[in-house]
Amino acid sequence: MERLRPHRLLDVGAGFQTVLFRDLLGPEAVDVLGLWVPRFAPPDGAGAHLVFDLNEDGWPEAGPFDAVVAAEVIEHLFLGP
Repeated sequence: MERLRPHRLLDVGAGFQTVLFRDLLGPEAVDVLGLWVPRFAPPDGAGAHLVFDLNEDGWPEAGPFDAVVAAEVIEHLFLGP
């Protein structure tokens, strides 16, 4: 029987949901993309935190992921002219 690989989640914009995702999936399964927020810094052994500004940098090379969550993010991005 083939073993299932662990779930991997990308959380765009760390927040209180990040803590919940880490509790649910395990800290090693949750990567974060966005600005560094010390309150939500990953614990030892946790997934990566890709420091990134979506207003400035475009989109990084990352993945693959089983799911991407961008909660409380869109309203903080700048609009073009």
